[in-house]
Order: sequence, then structure tokens, then C-alpha cells
Amino acid sequence: MQTGTFNTLNTKANIFEQLTFQKPIWWRLFVKDPDLYINIRKDNYINAYYYGCSIAKITFGREFKAIIHKEYLTYHLIEKLCPSITKQPYQSIALDKLGINDLRQIKNTIKDRFIEKIESEYSAEKWMQGKIIQENKEYIDSEFQFNKDKKNLRVDLIKIKDSKLTFVELKGITDNRLLSKDNLKNIPEIVEQMNRYSSFIKKYSTEIKNYYQKLLEVRHNIGIQEFNTANFELNMIPELLIVDTYKKETDKRKLRVDIIEQMLRNNNIQYELQKI
Repeated sequence: MQTGTFNTLNTKANIFEQLTFQKPIWWRLFVKDPDLYINIRKDNYINAYYYGCSIAKITFGREFKAIIHKEYLTYHLIEKLCPSITKQPYQSIALDKLGINDLRQIKNTIKDRFIEKIESEYSAEKWMQGKIIQENKEYIDSEFQFNKDKKNLRVDLIKIKDSKLTFVELKGITDNRLLSKDNLKNIPEIVEQMNRYSSFIKKYSTEIKNYYQKLLEVRHNIGIQEFNTANFELNMIPELLIVDTYKKETDKRKLRVDIIEQMLRNNNIQYELQKI
């Protein structure tokens, strides 16, 4: 079976059944940590994220295995957690040795070295994404990727709100792509992007709904989501979430926001402007 397709997600895969049965200590650490969010992937593995940085890609063969980028680890943690060091950027870590203080150190390293301009007007998109997910339990997935068609497609966020599943594209207010034009089609780049998402949802509506029904079941079974419901509708219209990080309002900035909003309305783009 081709990897990365809707059909590869298996609710009965060993990794999910073993997590449900074993409930290992390290897994409970991930689930209970309010700074982390956990995503289920199509090919039956799991990513635990801290502000968009994967601190553990978890798989299962005969046992649980996890890898992490070695730059997220201090020298002390490499010595403690990595049973064998390779020259590759990603290293295997011993999950049974991972403790709460180790997680804290990993998060501090990521925050200090890899998340740019935290809580500033020019915050990194991954920081905005992580903050939104942590503060809103309606978001059930992120970085959804689909590679079957000619152009790869990646959507930032997926949420279920009022029993409706919606694909959400995230942009910071300072992102130039909100006004820049697609050179080939001579339309705003963000409009072309949202139209592409609309076409994707329409084309694969049945597959998308079936896939997220399975994903919700898995999330419930492994303890990262309280509700387990198949009673949701698929929103055929994607949403654009614009995060307003401006600290100071000026006439020039107000004009920029007005121009962006007018352009989105003219192109029938469903959007929300959110202060963060």
C-alpha cells in the first residue's frame, strides 16, 4: 500500500493498541505536559510537538522507538538518552529513561535556539501555531500533508468546532504572502492557496471525512482526546486565520490590515483576524 495516503491509517495498528494497553510512563508525561501537543500521522506513527518542533517521532515494531533532532538535546541529555550516537541529525532516544526534567530541558533548548522572536511582532509561525493549539482544544491536527496529486499540499491546522471539521491556513499579519501576487495567475498568492485547498476538499471530501473519523477514534483510545465522535460535518470552505501580532497601531499598519481584509472579502475568502 502506498504510504502517506488516507487509507494507511489503521486504528488497530500495534502502536495504538500497545499505547492503550501499556500506558507507559513516558507516554503519560507527553500527554500530561500542557506545553506539548500530539499528532497522529497517516502511516501509523506519532509526533509529539513543542511549538512546531518534533521532540519525539514515535514508532512501534517489537517495541516503542523514538527519534529527536540532536540539536534539541544538550550534551548531558545525549549521554543519558541516546544509546548509540550516529552522524545523522536525528538520534534514537531511550524513552524509558526520559523524565520530566529532561523534557523541561529539551523545551528550554528549543525555545532558546530555534523559536525566533517569541511573542514579538515578527514571531515565527511555528510559535503562533503552537500557542493556538495549546490554548484551543478544538484543534485536532496540524501540518496535514497530502502528496498524491502533482503539487504537494500542506495545511497548517485542522479543527472541529460546533461539530464541523475545518481546514485552517495560518498566517501572521506581517507575512508578505498576504498581499504578494502569484506571478503566473496574477492573483494574490493567499487567494490562489485557499482556492487550491477548496479544490482539494471538494475532490477528496469522502476520504477526508473517513480519515478524520479514524483519527478521532485513535486520539480517544490513546488518551489525548476526551471526545470520540463521528458526528461531524466536513466544512467545504477552508478558513484563513491571520494572527495579529502588532504591538503598536499606526496609520500605515491600519491601512495594511484594511487592504488585506478588503482583498479577502472581494475574493470570498473565509477568514478570522485574531490578536495574540
